[in-house]
Amino acid sequence: MNGEDPNKEPDYDFLIEIVEDVDAFIGDDLRTYGPYSSGDIVNVPKYAAKTFDILLKNGFAWTYDEPPERVWLNPLFERAVKYFYLGLNIVPLREKGKVSIVPWKKYQIEKIEIRDVDRWWSQWPNANIGIVTGSISRLLVLDIDGEEGRQSLKIASNDAPINTPVARSSRGKHYYFRANRIFRTCAGILPGVDVRCEGGLIVAPPSVHPSGRVYEWEKSIFDFSLEDTPEWLCEILIENESKDKTKDNAKSSVIPVGRRNTELTRISGILINRGLPQEVVKDTLSKINQIRCMEPLDQGEVDRITTDFPKNNFAMTDLGNSERLIYQYGDIIRYCHLWKKWIVWDGKRWLKDDSGAIYRLAKDTVRNINVEAALESDYLKKGDLSKWAFLSESSYRIEALVKLATNELPISPDDLDKDVWFLNVENGIIDLRTGEFSEDHLKEKFITKLASVKYDPDAKCPLWENFLCEIFEGNEELIDYVQKAIGYSMTSDDREQILFFLHGLGQNGKTTFLNIIMTMLGEYAKDADPSTFMDKKFDGGPK
Repeated sequence: MNGEDPNKEPDYDFLIEIVEDVDAFIGDDLRTYGPYSSGDIVNVPKYAAKTFDILLKNGFAWTYDEPPERVWLNPLFERAVKYFYLGLNIVPLREKGKVSIVPWKKYQIEKIEIRDVDRWWSQWPNANIGIVTGSISRLLVLDIDGEEGRQSLKIASNDAPINTPVARSSRGKHYYFRANRIFRTCAGILPGVDVRCEGGLIVAPPSVHPSGRVYEWEKSIFDFSLEDTPEWLCEILIENESKDKTKDNAKSSVIPVGRRNTELTRISGILINRGLPQEVVKDTLSKINQIRCMEPLDQGEVDRITTDFPKNNFAMTDLGNSERLIYQYGDIIRYCHLWKKWIVWDGKRWLKDDSGAIYRLAKDTVRNINVEAALESDYLKKGDLSKWAFLSESSYRIEALVKLATNELPISPDDLDKDVWFLNVENGIIDLRTGEFSEDHLKEKFITKLASVKYDPDAKCPLWENFLCEIFEGNEELIDYVQKAIGYSMTSDDREQILFFLHGLGQNGKTTFLNIIMTMLGEYAKDADPSTFMDKKFDGGPK
């Protein structure tokens, strides 16, 4: 292929196997071809290559015979062509890596051509081979990782024999199945078990792992036929997708933290107006609190909604409205006089209120006066409360109730983020001293920062590991040191008196490395002003 035009049409005959019945048709060369039956072997002449390529692209035929007299640049190039002639959509991956060199999403729906393979491996002769899984390749791959994955496979399959092609990966095995049913690519369907199907990409032999280990066939795809995806695996995948849909549906009815009291109070008023006994209302609210609230209220708070609320006798004044706000939302709001700012709990951390959240809560508070009226048994007072609810909706009264509340819930900046060893993430808090993880975001700790990641102790990071291996040229000792440096930087412990610098020529991964770390740490990371590190006559402190 060296020196040839990569866009030149292939100049050879090849064989294809018809896998679905095809009626007679007229090709691009105006010749009539067919009809063909499933199982027919057809020799395709060079002048009809483009015509029969349509059959290949639409899944009516598979080709399995590579063209003769091809000059192989290396084993990867040779194997890439063979995969192509098996009908698999392939893309070039970075040398010793798992990341596609070319944009590959379009190849989930668009068939590649032999000229693409020629061009890619002529340009990147040492590129690893990635196979696009799913409907485009009619392929589903079961990724088994380590002993945990092997045990999961043994139990799930009832130790049934599997005679489909199998490849050895760096830490386990890849089982190749015909995707007779299409499922989404998903991780962790069982402990140590992932599935690559629609939207997925798998590294194929003889690609090279970043560690230097070569992916190899245990049962070659050229010697063993693809088995259909087994029923036991289909059942697991169907159940997994059903759980995902249930979660999606559940999200739409979740009551967020800032709306719990308002929503439960509103429901309470509706139920009482319908004449339901208070014990029935209380039981109903308790169930809604547990099922629908993102972070359920304490049972005592729920009980107060149906018992204490109408007995509080809040005054029909601005101060009374302020007390209503504190009663309903006092657990999620504080006022910092030094900043002259409200801070509001969003369910994961305390945020400076720069969006007017306190006024939205104030509006909900005055609307809930109508619920008070609904719960009031005294006819005259019921009317007075309804009138006061209407008057309280004026901007003057809303502003007044917010201002009066500032002195009731004060907080100092020194009270925020006091426990400096806690790392707050999307799904909980990690204690950096012990490594213990809590799914509770610990509102009482007054944490104001959030790392924009979900903590998963069993998560894999092949792209990150591949990136580190690439930029540090496989130096495991250096990679280990960098990992410790990142961990140390996540704490506020400065006992080592260390400041880390990244140095080197351009285009060697420094910016990418820092962008990833800063994205992961979210609000815990800061892009320091260069003046922070400069000697100044009048030092104004870090910026």
